Amino acid sequence: MPDRIQLRRTRGWRLPEGAIAVTRPSPFGNPFKTGAKFITPGHFGAKASPYRGDLPEGEYTRVGQGRFAISRVRERNHAVALFIDWIRHEPSWKPEYLSERLAGRDLGCWCPLPEPGQPDICHAAALIAWVNGGRFWTPGYTDASGASHVTVKRCCNGCGDRLGDVRDSDITDDAELSDVRWECPRCSLLLRQSRFETPRTALEWMQETCLTHLVFQGEGKTRVRRAQPRTLLAFLERKVLPGDPSILADMTSAALLLNLPLPKTPLPTRQEGPHP
Repeated sequence: MPDRIQLRRTRGWRLPEGAIAVTRPSPFGNPFKTGAKFITPGHFGAKASPYRGDLPEGEYTRVGQGRFAISRVRERNHAVALFIDWIRHEPSWKPEYLSERLAGRDLGCWCPLPEPGQPDICHAAALIAWVNGGRFWTPGYTDASGASHVTVKRCCNGCGDRLGDVRDSDITDDAELSDVRWECPRCSLLLRQSRFETPRTALEWMQETCLTHLVFQGEGKTRVRRAQPRTLLAFLERKVLPGDPSILADMTSAALLLNLPLPKTPLPTRQEGPHP
């Protein structure tokens, strides 16, 4: 996924080659600006659309078209949330129209970059997700009436980290949550670096590791082959890991492949290498 770049006014600083600035007044700037007016309901089924007319804030009735309201954008989170909903409905912002110019490109904006581990609340980050098939992160905000608006987030089914807004595709035909571990930066890295090619090889490693520990301790081993993967992982975490911390990476990979909860011990820090 391309990166979002914070533009700078430092002398000598230049936008990296190939990157595109999507600030106002470029065609890709966010038309919802803090303090600016917008109209609800919006065009093409959107919640709101930008409004540049002369009507003051308030509620109105249009003959034959029902009621509408003119309001103002309250804060940056509000502006980004309105932008995300708007581009999903506005025909001129369809990904097929924007991809030729924006897909695969780093995008620049003046918004500050987020702290590590925090979501990027910026219209440029939303554009990157939109044209590259990523997941939106719609921020929560409070409207003029004091009502809070929150979008449900999808969590990784491996580590539990929040990934972004829930999508229709997250629910399978069997009414279960889809597997999004490859979408998660942390879990996808561990899966790519795993030495296990399939869930079966991961399960066999867990069984052999448990057997080796039991033999070394002089305990029985007949039930290991019939034990459930969750039971094996719990045994490894409780009995084997304290004496052999080096197995943590393999335990984590096995848990991911078998769709089990990750070990509670903190994950090791790894440097990302080339993809296979």
